[in-house]
Amino acid sequence: YKDLEFRMQWDATQGFDVFNWNNRNADRHGRASSFAYGRELESGSTIQKGTADANGRLLLTDAYIEDGSFVKLRELSLAYTIRPDVIGLRSVRLRLAGRNLLSFDDYSGYDPEVSIAGRSTGVSGFDFGAVPIPRQYSFGATFTF
Repeated sequence: YKDLEFRMQWDATQGFDVFNWNNRNADRHGRASSFAYGRELESGSTIQKGTADANGRLLLTDAYIEDGSFVKLRELSLAYTIRPDVIGLRSVRLRLAGRNLLSFDDYSGYDPEVSIAGRSTGVSGFDFGAVPIPRQYSFGATFTF
């Protein structure tokens, strides 16, 4: 609008599942031992059935699969152009922007939009020590002479 610019980008994914390897590895009763297997079989046990096998290894169960659906505010920017009365300077454009500002999701980890293969989409949906997409802020000024 006139000398003011506003930009906003939203992104959403629905019906996407994430296997939370971090929770799977951190579960206390999953620290594989035959003790964990024995406790699983006890009556009144709080350990989920099927968590450990006869060797005490932790099995992959659907208990670690979480809903990865999300709505994200991917980018928000505001810019304003000033036309000063200075010889040789036609305009100054000031811009403030932010990326990955908000995420609305039910995922228990840092970010449901993860991949154990970095930026590759071939292994998306597996959270195994993945670094979440960073939140970024920037400020810029453009001078036109």
